[in-house]
Amino acid sequence: MSRIQNIDKELEKEVKYFAQHLETLHDQQSAAREKILTDPTNAEFLKECRERRAVAEALYRARTAANLTQAEVADRMKVSQPYIVKLEQGKGSISWRTISRYAAACGKKAEITLL
Repeated sequence: MSRIQNIDKELEKEVKYFAQHLETLHDQQSAAREKILTDPTNAEFLKECRERRAVAEALYRARTAANLTQAEVADRMKVSQPYIVKLEQGKGSISWRTISRYAAACGKKAEITLL
């Protein structure tokens, strides 16, 4: 067997090993994720995460509907572009004042709807 054939065989073994372990890891992560999402003790936290995500998505939609870049919104709000990224990713807490300023930067008005 040539050296290249030996290397090819070794690579095939490594790829097969990797694929098997990747599937196992995926299954383990899926099970752990499902456990976290269905655990009643996490319900309040997950609710807050969903609400934060909904606000972040609304900010993103307002910006893209106004055909603005993150940098343009940041400039109008007098903040950094990475701060806009953080807002649009729903990271951390966000004040009503920040939501209102973001909306105004996009030519919108922020409103609260109680459901």
